[in-house]
Amino acid sequence: MMEKIGNFIKPFDVYDDDVVILNKVFMSPLSVRGYSQYEYVLKDSIQDGNKKIYEIFYFPRNNQDLLFQGSFKVSDKNFAITEVYLRNNPKVNLNFVRNLSIEKIYNIQDNDIYLPERETYEGDFTFFSKEDGEKGMYLKKNILYSDYIFNQELAPHFYDQTEVQTLANQFEKGDDYWKQLTTREAGINNTRKIITDLGNNKRIRRVTNLITILTSGYFTVFKNIQYGSLYQTFSNNNIEGLRLKAGFRTFTSPNDLFRVNGYMAYGTLDHAIKFGLSTRYLFNSNPRITLGAGFLKDNLQLSSVGLEESELIATGPSTNVIIARGENYSLTNVEKSVLSTDYQPHNNLKFNLSFVHRFMKSANVNRFSLAYDYNGEIKNTLTDFAITCGLFYTPKRDVYGFGVDQTYTGRLYSTFALKYTHGIKGAFNGQYNYDKIQLLYEKPLQLSNFGVLRTTLEGAKVFQKLPLNLLTPIVVNQAYSISPNSFSLLDYYDLVTDQYFSLRLEHHFNGYLFNRIPLLKKLKLREVLFYKTIWGSISQSNKSINHSSINYNAPTNGYSEYGFGIENIGLGNFKPIRVDFIWRSAFTDINSNIPPTFGVRFGFFPEF
Repeated sequence: MMEKIGNFIKPFDVYDDDVVILNKVFMSPLSVRGYSQYEYVLKDSIQDGNKKIYEIFYFPRNNQDLLFQGSFKVSDKNFAITEVYLRNNPKVNLNFVRNLSIEKIYNIQDNDIYLPERETYEGDFTFFSKEDGEKGMYLKKNILYSDYIFNQELAPHFYDQTEVQTLANQFEKGDDYWKQLTTREAGINNTRKIITDLGNNKRIRRVTNLITILTSGYFTVFKNIQYGSLYQTFSNNNIEGLRLKAGFRTFTSPNDLFRVNGYMAYGTLDHAIKFGLSTRYLFNSNPRITLGAGFLKDNLQLSSVGLEESELIATGPSTNVIIARGENYSLTNVEKSVLSTDYQPHNNLKFNLSFVHRFMKSANVNRFSLAYDYNGEIKNTLTDFAITCGLFYTPKRDVYGFGVDQTYTGRLYSTFALKYTHGIKGAFNGQYNYDKIQLLYEKPLQLSNFGVLRTTLEGAKVFQKLPLNLLTPIVVNQAYSISPNSFSLLDYYDLVTDQYFSLRLEHHFNGYLFNRIPLLKKLKLREVLFYKTIWGSISQSNKSINHSSINYNAPTNGYSEYGFGIENIGLGNFKPIRVDFIWRSAFTDINSNIPPTFGVRFGFFPEF
């Protein structure tokens, strides 16, 4: 929650048509399209020297849309903004927010130069309701601009240089700085005292600790040791039965330079212990160089795993879930060893190099076979050694923290990922030489008050003849939870390819349609439309060596899933539930029972 609230204070250009606040797109009252969404009232005109300043009030035409209300002042000379005040309407379709306000003041120099003088950001956030009696959190940020330097040209590198934080107290200021600032900013000492008192308040610390546990899934059990993730403690599949998992991580602060993650799991049906351990170390801060190593021995559902940024032990959602549709016998027992390094010339560009050794076999050969023809011999196990190179670019993403793990806020940024894998035959008993390329591009399109359209293009290709373990099965999610990057109405390994291309579209209207329907608009529901499609093929050479229990079936004519969702379901100020209604196109199922043509999925997404 703190990370998302922190995104509120991100600066923006007052002349932009749209303003992004709390990861939501608000139409600016200064937008060229403003007349379609705002009412304007000329309140007053003031003579200031040889200039006349007009004060204009504005109001949203629909109180629940993502719009502001407030006022701005504009000069008659060049129609430049001298002051602007923006605040939310109390009825706006926005969660956890009681009040938001932003004020920007500009100083006039030489009658035609308008310089920023002050910016004030204020936010009043609550958890359960927006009533005045509800306790919450208040945020305020003041930015003062002064000591402008004109007519002094500086070297080009002066404007490009940035100071990278590497220490916790790197930007802390002494008392002399705050005393000097006090002369310009009344009440600054009281604000500092309030912040200190809140940090020492036991009740506040208990609340913040609870929020941290709920959002991260980890809690402290010993000094510098945390248990988690809580949300992966219980899961279920047909091979292991009830799967019990206990994990941990070392944690002194969010900015630890060294971190260890590990877990142990036990299945009540197979009575087998699985485990994983990984460690990462921030070797250098600028540029960032991270070293990592890991080992795991576990049962994985490889048909639910797509392009991964890291080859180390996954700390995100598990490939096992507690409740799912259909059967899940098709698990692969994987022993994986990884050495990895990341190089980041800047926060939003990362290069990865990993050395990966895997030994793979079926978790239960009687229910799921991975057999293949290897030089005339039918084998059921596979040894693979590969080198992977990855490039990950996320322009305009906000990055916080200076430890081995960083925090990212906001979702309205693009992502470009390119991953190349080269298998080496003979190295550490690797059985195949091969090349695999995976590509992903995500782009959120901000459509002003019409919401956000999230677009994703993804593709992959394997260039050599390989067994099932090393191909590219279509990513499937048989759980009843929402998974935007996978297909929900397929069974595992229903579609297997050695090359594919997919397109995913998901449009969030943020209530734009429901806000205009009487009675329904009181619920402040939000609508979602989505469409996913994929095309792929499998070569005859890969089919010829297949002796597994999976009959290869590729979406040569395409496969699609589509539907609509309703989000922002809940009570009061807390509305995290989303429900999707999904349909699929027809396809020929040659492996097992035909999956359903319609499904309902549920998600838990606390959003503003």
